[in-house]
Amino acid sequence: MNSFNFDGHVFKDATTRNAGASTVTTVTIKNIKNRKDKDGNWIEVATYIQYQAWNDKAVESLKKDDYVVVYGAEFKSDSYTDKDGVKQYKNFFERGDLIKKPSPKFKKRADHYTPEEPKFPDEIPFPDNLNDEIPF
Repeated sequence: MNSFNFDGHVFKDATTRNAGASTVTTVTIKNIKNRKDKDGNWIEVATYIQYQAWNDKAVESLKKDDYVVVYGAEFKSDSYTDKDGVKQYKNFFERGDLIKKPSPKFKKRADHYTPEEPKFPDEIPFPDNLNDEIPF
């Protein structure tokens, strides 16, 4: 099984439907990346990701603009016949762990917003006594 990790903001409130004795909640997650276009201007590129959860009250409560991180989601494909008799296909992610988190802090830089850089120590000590021998 392939597993995927992604994050983003909930695009619209989660929707829940009954499936027999279970409930299925679908939420659309908007993932935004910033990049420069061919003219050197910063632009936002959005990807919309469908995520489904079965019998998950936490996912049912998600509202627009909530920030979520999904770990270990499984990619799925499904098909159905629409009301006009045309076969339709959809791709989505399910399972995995969806965690609601505080929205990351962003800072404005050159006409776009980027996540703040993590703070690292100025110098990380490196041992001087290393040799080329492998100890096992």
